[in-house]
Amino acid sequence: MTIFCDLLIDNSVILTLDSKRRIFNNGAIAIKDGIIIDVNTTRRLGEKYSAKQHINADGGIVHPGFVEPHIHISQYHSRSAASVTQHPQSKIRYAEWKAQLFEEDEYASTMHGCLNLLRAGFTSYVDPGTVFTPEAAAAATHKVGMRAWLADPYVWDSGEVLDLYPALISENLMKRVPCTRARALNTLGGQLFRNKENPLIRGHIAIYGESTASDDLRQRAKECANANNVTFTEHLCFAPAIDQSLKQKLGISQVEHALSLGLLDKKTTAVHMNTLEPQDIDIIEKSGISIVWCVANYLAVAAGTGVRSHLPDLYHRGTSVALGIDSPHTTNPSDTAMLAYLAAKEAGSQLLWSQLLEMQTITAARTVGAETNIGSIEVGKHADIVVREASDLSRMKFDPVYELMLFERDNDVDTVIVDGNVVFSGGHSTRVDEAEVIETSRQSMQKIATRLGMSPQHGWPVIN
Repeated sequence: MTIFCDLLIDNSVILTLDSKRRIFNNGAIAIKDGIIIDVNTTRRLGEKYSAKQHINADGGIVHPGFVEPHIHISQYHSRSAASVTQHPQSKIRYAEWKAQLFEEDEYASTMHGCLNLLRAGFTSYVDPGTVFTPEAAAAATHKVGMRAWLADPYVWDSGEVLDLYPALISENLMKRVPCTRARALNTLGGQLFRNKENPLIRGHIAIYGESTASDDLRQRAKECANANNVTFTEHLCFAPAIDQSLKQKLGISQVEHALSLGLLDKKTTAVHMNTLEPQDIDIIEKSGISIVWCVANYLAVAAGTGVRSHLPDLYHRGTSVALGIDSPHTTNPSDTAMLAYLAAKEAGSQLLWSQLLEMQTITAARTVGAETNIGSIEVGKHADIVVREASDLSRMKFDPVYELMLFERDNDVDTVIVDGNVVFSGGHSTRVDEAEVIETSRQSMQKIATRLGMSPQHGWPVIN
């Protein structure tokens, strides 16, 4: 008996990331109502299903959509402006750039970021609560067709520690999002309404962290997350200067302090964890927390001071460690896995290509409590799927996992499916005018640069 489905993908090399990590060399996927209903060989599913829409992958790699577990999405178009904010002699800090973002800028930047994420094989992202107008990011994400998790903007009530890392602070930023207890408590949980309204754009609890929140606020945020069955996220152990100051103040490590507050369990995700003490390792392993390793920022902020990352080893010990891009100006979405591969070696460890793929799919989904819905190609899960071109020059058709993670990256994404809907096809968005999106983002970025009096810092003559 023929079974009808909405979409059938066949003739593909499927990297399922299921519990057995099966790979189908000539596989097919049947999708109905946005859900994967069957995964098997092309021959078996071809005999079994009749589909409204058919995608012949022609031998290309098909994998679960990558999940970006930590990206400041509304700051995406700061990428070129970072040539100023990151310059050692510049007086304009990154925080001052952030303070200039208004609703139309955040909409433009988010849409730009979403398109670049799709092009790199990402189907969803998590913003940690640094969008001033979450509705703008939600609208842009919905327009492009991605899945996302948003949080309340800048939940913090203490700015004292920020003076130790000036790039994070500016007078205008403090005016827009004051570090006050009243504002923080009034804001907390404001994005959770999305969990009842939209299956693709959801809310979670995130505080800015890195000791910009009082112990009471951190505990209240964790209680709010638990009460609403969502994850609790904060930046933690990011910069050596902050970590050393807090260690002297607390008399114990930040991880030990977080444990004493009851913040560490399987529903907690800590971002960065660059500066860990030996005693922290067992605490982290036993707690069951997830960690997002923002490798580019680890290399930029911590590695140069002699800090060596413990996160590859924690991954090997069973801790959920995912990879995040963090500040979009630091690297390209598609480069994170390669950076992690090299940074692990720099830290005296190793991450295999199969582990890197886990860290960007099923493990990344776990950081926001979504591993039962996305992150692998299995029956019953939402169809967030990427189809890559078979003709890419990097394909030798020997080890598809190695080739995908270390060579292909964003070279060959042909089709992206989110919740069963084709939102990217033939290497382009099916939902928005890409040229218009990029031009709008460019204009927004240049207006901010003009307001701040920014100019390129290369110092070389420019002839118009």
